[in-house]
Order: sequence, then structure tokens, then C-alpha cells
Amino acid sequence: NMLKSTDLSLFLRGGASLDISSVKKKPFGWLSNESWLNVIELSQSCKFFANLPNDMSTNESVWRRWYEDNEPESIPIPDYESKLQEQADTIGPFYKLLLVRMLRMDRTILSCKEFIKCTSEMGPTYAEPVTDTIEMIYEEMVAEIPVIFLLSIGADPTESIETLARKKKLPP
Repeated sequence: NMLKSTDLSLFLRGGASLDISSVKKKPFGWLSNESWLNVIELSQSCKFFANLPNDMSTNESVWRRWYEDNEPESIPIPDYESKLQEQADTIGPFYKLLLVRMLRMDRTILSCKEFIKCTSEMGPTYAEPVTDTIEMIYEEMVAEIPVIFLLSIGADPTESIETLARKKKLPP
């Protein structure tokens, strides 16, 4: 039971194609419309979560606590934790990530990093920030292949590049 393209598509789009007026009425006010649409889409698109809307309605207080927690990805998922653990070696970790994305979009990036770090096909190397210095990059460069910097907001390598150019006596 491995990841399929439909699983990834569901992760990326969520319930964006649904209209709040054309789906089952949201049973509680504490859940955003976007999250409810995601829950409906998840229940329709993934057999594992087929009963999610009913499970949430039946066990509202526990789901609300999970939803409102500062780090919901770090605590057991109501009604699904044991089922996810049963599939921990296959699709379970992705399903957990999928549920976090559907209900708490704000925690998705952190959950993705954890998923990547704990996945044997990828591992911690793919989740850690790249800390190469300009000098290390320069040593690996070849004239025929461009170097592309993917920068964070506020990051500016200009000074480091200019310093390296002066050290190597390269034209500005």
C-alpha cells in the first residue's frame, strides 16, 4: 500500500474544488469552511478516511482539542492513531501528513519536514537546511553549468560572492 499519484494530488489540492453550499453542512463553528471542505474531499477521495466527517461529529470535543492544539501533529489523532500505527511501515505516515494538511494547513510545512526526515526513501539529509559556503560551491562549479541560488527572504549572498571574487582575483 504505497503512495499513488492520486494521493499526492489530494494532498496538493485538498477540497479546493468543492463549494461550501453544495456539501454536507459543517456541524460545528470552530472549524473553518476551508478545513471542512478538505475533510469532505478527504472522506470522498480516500477510503481510509471515508468516515471522517461522522467520526468528527461523534467525537467533537476530542477533535476540537486536537484541531486547536498548538502542535496537533505531535499528539495522537483522534479515532485514527491506532489505525495509522498499524500502517506505520507503509502509507500511515503519509495519511497522518494528509490529515494535518487538511485540517491545519498552518502546520503542513513542519509536518512535511518530519515526514521527509522519517521516510526511509529520503531521510534527514533531505529535511536539513543546506549549509554550503560560497567557497564550497565554487570548488564544485564548472563553467558550463550555471549555479542557481534558492534564497530565503532576507538572504543576500552578494557580499560573500564579492569577497570570494576578491580572494580569487576574479573580475567583478
